[in-house]
Amino acid sequence: MGYRFTKKESVRGGVRRMAHELLDTATRDLGGESQRDLATAIHETRRTFKKIRAILRLVQPELGKEVYSSDNAFIRDASRQLSGLRDAKVLVATMDRLIEAYPNEVDGQAVGAVRGVLQRRLQTSLEGMEDQDLLPTMTQLIDEAGRRVARWSLRHGGWRALQPGLGRVYRLGSRAHASVLNKPTDASFHEWRKQAKYLYYHVRVLGRIRPKKMKPLAAQLDELTEALGDANDLSVLQILLIEQGEEWLDQTQLDELLNLIKTRRCDLLDIARELGSRIFREKPNRFVKRLDTDWKAWRRR
Repeated sequence: MGYRFTKKESVRGGVRRMAHELLDTATRDLGGESQRDLATAIHETRRTFKKIRAILRLVQPELGKEVYSSDNAFIRDASRQLSGLRDAKVLVATMDRLIEAYPNEVDGQAVGAVRGVLQRRLQTSLEGMEDQDLLPTMTQLIDEAGRRVARWSLRHGGWRALQPGLGRVYRLGSRAHASVLNKPTDASFHEWRKQAKYLYYHVRVLGRIRPKKMKPLAAQLDELTEALGDANDLSVLQILLIEQGEEWLDQTQLDELLNLIKTRRCDLLDIARELGSRIFREKPNRFVKRLDTDWKAWRRR
């Protein structure tokens, strides 16, 4: 039924269903049933775990502090076991996006040399994952996650179960946006991206209540988090080049590549700021109240 509440299911039933379906997807991806290569399967599995953690965050006040903290940490730690390959894959993709953004400005020899190093690192990470025989371990973790999901119990039903968590995430996202405008740092952008990503997933699971409003909002949040994510990935690449770039490039090539990264990162953050001003222009209480009205109207139809 997908990553959305349906009209006839209870909130508790919908939360559990979505989490179980996501865990089934992770099992299929890692088991090779989806016909994806291992690097892509691991990337998608980490994304799946993020979706489950977003559901947890949505009903955090309903689950209680102990259950939320335990289950969130369990799924987070399971995802971290896959982070090495994901990071290597992202650096290759980041270089490719930089080439795509500046096809006429990049030094082909320089980016080719760097991309070759990154591709070899990805291959090494991939071979390491294959040697670890990852599937049995992840299967056990996914099975345990399923048992934890089956025990989830919410204190309330209907919108009352969703309102506090949704309001909290929107409020934190709005505050993080204000913080970025007042004091832009890597830490403040990271916090904003994290809260915006949670809100994106929350808007998706609520997408059916008023599609004409929720779909454009989800698209804006997706664009925002992609811009912030790409900027963060460029920052990681920038640090790597500063620390090791002289091993692969001469100083002129390195300086030119670092300047392109800086320019692209600034452009992406400008895009993010503009999107944020549109997404978070509503006060948190007004945002939640509007969705409350839409939810109740949807459930009555």
